[in-house]
Amino acid sequence: PVPHAAQPPMPAPAVPRPVATGAAWKPDPKTILADVVPMLNDTTRRNFRKLVNELKRKRDAGEIPSLSEALLAEGPAVVGREIWQACVEKQRPRAPAPDARAQAVERQRAEMRRLEFRGRLERDLEASGRGGGDDDD
Repeated sequence: PVPHAAQPPMPAPAVPRPVATGAAWKPDPKTILADVVPMLNDTTRRNFRKLVNELKRKRDAGEIPSLSEALLAEGPAVVGREIWQACVEKQRPRAPAPDARAQAVERQRAEMRRLEFRGRLERDLEASGRGGGDDDD
């Protein structure tokens, strides 16, 4: 079978772009603190506050180079890995949604292809003598 010359090629479906989430991206410690603390019970909250204060003391004494890095490394052990990971995932970058204009254009193209196919089908039916008009209902 020979493809119809007037039929436009089918475009590839839109695929979300991957987001670089490797070593370049790190969660914001202040945002994690804001998200984690309300999820903790009193005991865990006190233990976490002790960790933060201890890490601040170590940073001020020059024992650790970065409070943020130490908090990101040691925080999950105090608050629980599931809670910590949920708060990290809340701020992880996501692939942007497809452009609304591009989606509208693709819908218009699909409708044009559908109408062109319907027109060809109706012409073929009329040429074969089977009709295809609306008055046959």
